Amino acid sequence: MIGLRPYPRDLELARAAGDAALLPPDPGELLELVRQRMWDGSGAAPGGVDLVYARWKPGVSLVTAHVLEFEDDERETLVVKTYAQGKPFSPEARQREAVERLRPSLSLDDPARALHVFPVDRALPGAVRALDTKRTARQLEQAGVAPGAGISARRSRVEVLRYKPGRRLVARYTALLRASGKQRVDFALRALPVAAAGLHVERRVAIESLGLAPRLLYSEGRTGVLVEEWVEGTSAARDDYSTLAAIAPALARLHAVASPGSSAGGAAGGVARPVPSAADTLAALFAWAPELNARFLRLPPRRPTQPRAWLHGDLHPDQVIRCEGGALRLLDWDGLRPGEPLEDLAAWAAGAMEVQDGQRDPEGLLAEVLRTYAASAGEEIPFEDAASAVVWELAERAAGSVRRLELGACSKAAGLLDVALAMAPRGAGS
Repeated sequence: MIGLRPYPRDLELARAAGDAALLPPDPGELLELVRQRMWDGSGAAPGGVDLVYARWKPGVSLVTAHVLEFEDDERETLVVKTYAQGKPFSPEARQREAVERLRPSLSLDDPARALHVFPVDRALPGAVRALDTKRTARQLEQAGVAPGAGISARRSRVEVLRYKPGRRLVARYTALLRASGKQRVDFALRALPVAAAGLHVERRVAIESLGLAPRLLYSEGRTGVLVEEWVEGTSAARDDYSTLAAIAPALARLHAVASPGSSAGGAAGGVARPVPSAADTLAALFAWAPELNARFLRLPPRRPTQPRAWLHGDLHPDQVIRCEGGALRLLDWDGLRPGEPLEDLAAWAAGAMEVQDGQRDPEGLLAEVLRTYAASAGEEIPFEDAASAVVWELAERAAGSVRRLELGACSKAAGLLDVALAMAPRGAGS
């Protein structure tokens, strides 16, 4: 329903880590709570609940998303936020019209827990607005984006493609044009936290002329709503990392654009800085498990980076679209940021290593990635620098398995950290 990759969950993982205050809610108790406190009694009753998303921050919070199944086969997404130390919650003010039988949000007597029904989300004020077909039609018309005589809001449709609580919404808006009566035009809608959306719009200016990203058609600063052109085409499977040779020329074009802070970009020279995710955030996800913590503590220090180019920041095989005629476009630019080209390459290589579950020589795989990229970019990236970046990309993936409360997370994380230690430059982390 909200486009997230399904994972079998270990619902007792937080308890094993000594974080019993942040256990996911019991399904039976959650269902009863919804029936008693959120359902208005009209129509079919909630009949089932299924956990579809989890994000755990040890000792701090747990955010989970659950699909509520009603007895008439309708579904809604319920988000539960739990804080270890409690946090003041206030009622959410707005609710999508389609959710008529549930209260949009519920603050419990327990100050540590609150519930809300998607698309209500305080961190994403644009989510409710983006899914309002009438309002979106009006926005597109006012922005001059809608062709012809405008949009028939009543006959237009919106489809949620992906939703991560507090982080982002991606949807497809199919607009029916009034003039033709039948012609439809698709748009991609995104809702991000307001500050992140504003920064993203500023950054997109630098790479729009490359033609690699969908054109940004409209943005609303006060809500974090972005509207992009819809790109039709075919993509590889998410786990198919054999496509780098086709992607490398596009990636090289992106990396050739100097970013702010680089000497080529006109600022006062690049300043070495740590990459975005802090090591102490990862440390908390490993510290509770001796077998993970011992491995994590052996990793070499994170290599500072020298920002000099624009990075995609979150490249996966299924984010590469081959359009009719063979042109490649890249999707999901929320991670666009300044950095070093090796960071995008390290993320790609680490993803391939994760998919292969350590069954292939990781050094050979990284060397192949670097050779493939060099053939397009004409730039030789030092193997040791790239390997240092891969180490921490693998650590991020290990932490992600724990953060999602995956079943078998400890075993998977240990395996990824072992690969990271094998990739560490000689003499480091020993």
